[in-house]
Amino acid sequence: MNKIAKIDKMDKITYSVIGGGWRAEFYLRIAALLPNRFSVACICVRNPEAAKRISERFDVKIINTVDELKSIPCDFIVNCINKADISELSLSLASDGYAILAETPACTSEEQAEKLLKAFKPDYKIQIAEQFHFKPMYQSIKKIIYGGIIGEANYIYISVAHDYHAMSLIRFFLNSNGGKLISQTEFSSPILHTNFRNGVVHNKAYQNSKHTIKTFDFDGKIAVYDFDAEQYFSPIRTDRLLIRGTRGEIENDTVRYFNADDKCVESKIVQHKSGALDGLYNADVTFENKVLYTYPFGDARLTDEETAIATALVKMKEYLETGTEFYSFKSGIKDCLYLNGTL
Repeated sequence: MNKIAKIDKMDKITYSVIGGGWRAEFYLRIAALLPNRFSVACICVRNPEAAKRISERFDVKIINTVDELKSIPCDFIVNCINKADISELSLSLASDGYAILAETPACTSEEQAEKLLKAFKPDYKIQIAEQFHFKPMYQSIKKIIYGGIIGEANYIYISVAHDYHAMSLIRFFLNSNGGKLISQTEFSSPILHTNFRNGVVHNKAYQNSKHTIKTFDFDGKIAVYDFDAEQYFSPIRTDRLLIRGTRGEIENDTVRYFNADDKCVESKIVQHKSGALDGLYNADVTFENKVLYTYPFGDARLTDEETAIATALVKMKEYLETGTEFYSFKSGIKDCLYLNGTL
């Protein structure tokens, strides 16, 4: 039973956060942008500099011990500490009866994975905050695939996310439980470094960027993973997604397919946004006059990443109410192992 005081179903979703890094701030921003839907009970930050930075940017209760956090009521705890220790802390909190939404990755090695899986118990309430497949465009693409427009999807080239995030998306689009690593290669090449997590880099310089390419076989369906370390922030390293099926393909926002008369059709997936006098916000995603995705957060000015994380928060509350998992602890571990060819 969840030891944290249960919040009434009609109330906003209330969570506590552990960690004061870049990713933790997403959860603070979402609550600030959607105060009618989300509330941060507290954030546990041990680093004084991080605590000072957060206090200057957010109106949130800051504490510095996990024991103190445990006494503050909320629906669940969002665990955002470093990747080496995150899963051990999640298991420790879960063993004490707390519900945990844990940031990625679930594990960093095969040895750690074995240890974590042995320690995990069926009554532990842990989900992994794997948000990529909740992005509006990816939800829409999945509906097109499931609608059968491109026939049976049997190939994916994915260059939109790194490591276990990409593996999660590959399985999401191909509807597969896992694949076999066929080949892999890594190399580095110079690029002008201009942007990173904290924004524009003022002292711009050339630096080597790691590039990884891997190929997987998912029971006859082929997946090619291609990612450059600069890709999340550099304007000259853009995302690419290609999904091919027996009757068509989806290339980023373009769908080409044979219709019922075997005539080739090309249509666009359109992600609508408003920038008029009524404000700047996201709207529906449409394809051929059909709505594929309805934006769930009104006129809140969220990025696609923030929209996906906010959706994960909603799914976490639903999981606690219904038991329906959206990305389990074991799934997070398996994706790390699939990526490295160890499962």
